Amino acid sequence: VLRKGGVMSLVGYGTLTFESEAANTVFLHTYEDILRPYWSEHRLMVDAHYTTIHPPFPVVERYHTRNEKEMSIAAVMSYVNTWSALNPLRESGRADAIIRDLERDLKKAFGTSDSEFVVKAHYPLFAVICSE
Repeated sequence: VLRKGGVMSLVGYGTLTFESEAANTVFLHTYEDILRPYWSEHRLMVDAHYTTIHPPFPVVERYHTRNEKEMSIAAVMSYVNTWSALNPLRESGRADAIIRDLERDLKKAFGTSDSEFVVKAHYPLFAVICSE
């Protein structure tokens, strides 16, 4: 329920990218090619930056920007470990293998063997702002 004069904001963030094309290739391969069948339809709305959402209230603005964050490869992997697409794979142990392979391949792409190696990550932020 949105009162007259009220504002509703739907906020989300997209998939990480890196300044290394090799790292992007590795990361997106895991995200899109390996895990695509395990993402819910709701995640697909996020991947579309909520452009597929048509709220029942007039849209005042669709906002897009890009954020930047320095994080270790270990921190990237902690983030990846929260992905809901991994949940159905945890019982079989496949999730652990996917995470292990991604970490190995990211380290290789960044030219390091150190999980504490700091990388610059970029991620889109977006919002749909509505008013009644």
